[in-house]
Amino acid sequence: MLVSLIVGALVALVAYLVIREAGGDQLRPVATPDVPVAPFRVDGEGDYDFDVVGEGYYQEALEQICGGRCEDGHELETEAVLVCEDSNPHDDQAVAVAIDGRKVAHLSREDARRFRETLASKGLVGRPVIVPALIVGGWRRERSGRVDEGSFGVKLDL
Repeated sequence: MLVSLIVGALVALVAYLVIREAGGDQLRPVATPDVPVAPFRVDGEGDYDFDVVGEGYYQEALEQICGGRCEDGHELETEAVLVCEDSNPHDDQAVAVAIDGRKVAHLSREDARRFRETLASKGLVGRPVIVPALIVGGWRRERSGRVDEGSFGVKLDL
């Protein structure tokens, strides 16, 4: 029982996020056991053209999610949860991007405010929202005694 509560609380915390300007018809409830508030999923169009910021601070987490760097790099399709960070010391309106329970980026200041306004306008304040995400980059190539490494980046499908 305690484990279920802890897992539920972690899922709710990580899911306490997402949505920028998705229309109501793009939102659909997702069943999640042991979570008091059902998260919503935003279905994208497959273009992954929504940029986030700050991935440079979370390279280790992105590398772990992708299973390490490789010669060709990665294009890993996954899901992200956007989390409102009211207690962020730099910006109390910040919105974090989490993948596999790890923070990997943030929305820009402007996008975070728009995201929060959209949540409020749809009556979703505090509701988890899940969006498609793409992790790119993360190559490591050794040629002629030199190492070339590419940073990881994250794109959202909103």
